[in-house]
Amino acid sequence: MCVTYETCVYINLKQHSDIWESIVTQWIKNNQKYLEENDFYDSTYWHNEMANVSCLVGAIWKVGGVAIAEYTTTKSDVENNNRTDLYFSIGGVKYLVEAKYLRDAVTKENIENKMKEAVSDCCSIRNQDIENKMALVFVSPTDDNCLPDLENCDIKVLLKINGKTDLNYAKQSYNRIYLFGKYVE
Repeated sequence: MCVTYETCVYINLKQHSDIWESIVTQWIKNNQKYLEENDFYDSTYWHNEMANVSCLVGAIWKVGGVAIAEYTTTKSDVENNNRTDLYFSIGGVKYLVEAKYLRDAVTKENIENKMKEAVSDCCSIRNQDIENKMALVFVSPTDDNCLPDLENCDIKVLLKINGKTDLNYAKQSYNRIYLFGKYVE
């Protein structure tokens, strides 16, 4: 059986498009490497939000940046320091990122709600030193779940595994991952 990948990367940002293109391209490669190292019986993207953020952290390091997950920062709705899902710096450009994850009950409405949560979390960050913020949503639908196109996203990425039908968890096939992103001002 021949396994192939189908990928699509759409980035429409006013600034830093080249940075995000290099990051998501490497993120795709990291996902592929994990799949291949595990003989296509496990994927990084199926597990949870942190597994997806970790794969993204690795991508940032691989393209020459520095990154850490669970970065300590201040949020407006919390008196004490809190955490944002990801901090990274690459080429002098710094970002704080809030991420969400959706695997089951994948509908356009649920994805949009997750994006609203991620945007809201970004808006609550009160770090004066880092002005760039990105809201991300990782979506891992089953193969029989048709994913609608989301309007108003600055980043849309697809990684689909073709020719492998046994990437199954709980008797559902998860042969693709989407990443949606929205720059937050």
